[in-house]
Amino acid sequence: MICKVYPPVFLEADGLNDTLCQDEITTAAIRPGKEATLSIPENMQKSWTPKEPWLYPYSLEYGKDRILGYFALRKCDVQIADDGYPRFFLNDQPYFQSGVLDQGYWPDGLYTAPSDEALIYDIRAMKDLGFNMLRKHGKIETDRWYFHCDRMGMLVWQDMPNGGSSYHHWFVTYLATLLNWMRIPVKDLHARLLSRTDEFGRQEYIDDIIILPLSHGYHLTKDGDNFPQKKLQILFTGWILPAW
Repeated sequence: MICKVYPPVFLEADGLNDTLCQDEITTAAIRPGKEATLSIPENMQKSWTPKEPWLYPYSLEYGKDRILGYFALRKCDVQIADDGYPRFFLNDQPYFQSGVLDQGYWPDGLYTAPSDEALIYDIRAMKDLGFNMLRKHGKIETDRWYFHCDRMGMLVWQDMPNGGSSYHHWFVTYLATLLNWMRIPVKDLHARLLSRTDEFGRQEYIDDIIILPLSHGYHLTKDGDNFPQKKLQILFTGWILPAW
């Protein structure tokens, strides 16, 4: 299989096409089960930012088969800033995220947007208001929404929905409110109380964090036993404060 990378572009809503995938800037042969390295020429290196969301088209070719995709050069992590405090860094520069909680509700479709244009409108409206980040709350959006965030320059913090079983309403409402008032933290180890008794569901959560799309960003927390090292992850919100 051959992987070809093409010059970075600002993608439009119609996405990738053959016109954008010409004059490759680097190529690599990919073999099953083997790692491969691609080197982007220095004069073609452009980092993704909300102001300049450069995306690199690429193609994977095997015989007569050919698929297209994209990626970006972007680094999101937590570093110690000049003031001595840990800060969120984007491409090795301190970056202030200004965003809103996006619950993804629609008056006519509830969790389903009426059209692709509606997804674009929401993201564009937040950009026009000066925001550079959206936190998607309690749902997984359609792939088109993440694609538009990538191409339009919007950072995303992705909430992970409940992982497997029904909520214990007595816990997530009355008791959680009482514990919060009494400042008693609830450890993430209480899987049954947090409706996370399904072992497969918990592992799926960890795997999903590893393979999340380009647009997803996270907040730094302490690692669990099987959790990827130094992953950026969103803390719980609402009534429950985890004690690590």
